[in-house]
Amino acid sequence: MDYLSARHIVTLNLEHLALMQEDSTYREILESADLIIPDGESIVILEFLTKLFDTSSIDMEVQLTKYAGIDLACELIARIPKIVFWGAKLEVNTKLRDFVAKTSSAVIDESFYFQHGFYYENEEAALVEKINLEKPDLFLVALGNPRQDLFINKYKDKFPETTFIGVGGSFDIWSGSLKRAPEFIIKAKLEWLFRIIQEPHRISSLLKSLTSIFCKALL
Repeated sequence: MDYLSARHIVTLNLEHLALMQEDSTYREILESADLIIPDGESIVILEFLTKLFDTSSIDMEVQLTKYAGIDLACELIARIPKIVFWGAKLEVNTKLRDFVAKTSSAVIDESFYFQHGFYYENEEAALVEKINLEKPDLFLVALGNPRQDLFINKYKDKFPETTFIGVGGSFDIWSGSLKRAPEFIIKAKLEWLFRIIQEPHRISSLLKSLTSIFCKALL
């Protein structure tokens, strides 16, 4: 599939779905995306549960096989010449250079733009405009939910030839700040558990999303 033909790609997870139920504007933004892929096993499971429960309020088509956003982004980084890495902490964003140097054959200073996510709101438009002059092919946004998709929706029309993807915590993994689950854990469909072990503060958010989604499915 030619993913670069899409302007906005959503890597869907439970948190997205919970936020969609709470915020109609956010829901409209995600539903207007060009492509939605299931980032986690939870989405695949939820699709299965649609056969058992009425989830007609979630009016989307998703693939039945998980394709993690981090895997899609890695695939594209290896072959795309001009990329923006936008988001995460300053130290995380800075360390991305080492990852990119190992992943891509392009010259970093000529092909990539790195911008951390901790800036003042009134600086954002000028920062984006500076990047627009470079005409990037791929714009990876790691600002967390819902901020990253709100950002993409706000600026994507300024980049008519650019593909935007919200990549969540991918920068933390690429920079070495966090570890990705070993392959055997991923195959066992327990990657989510591996992440929670590293970030126990995410448990409350996960439980909230699970409660919201599955209670809605049962009503």
